[in-house]
Amino acid sequence: MAERRPIIAANWKMHKTHLEAIQAVQKLSYLLDQGDAERVEVVICP
Repeated sequence: MAERRPIIAANWKMHKTHLEAIQAVQKLSYLLDQGDAERVEVVICP
């Protein structure tokens, strides 16, 4: 059986443009440590 990983989900209401939303997700991706990203599933719900 595969190991289950925790899910970290976020919902934001920042009223960003399409480009601003992409930039925000890219920034979040940059801030996540690679080890963190391998231990959990990250879900963004804009």
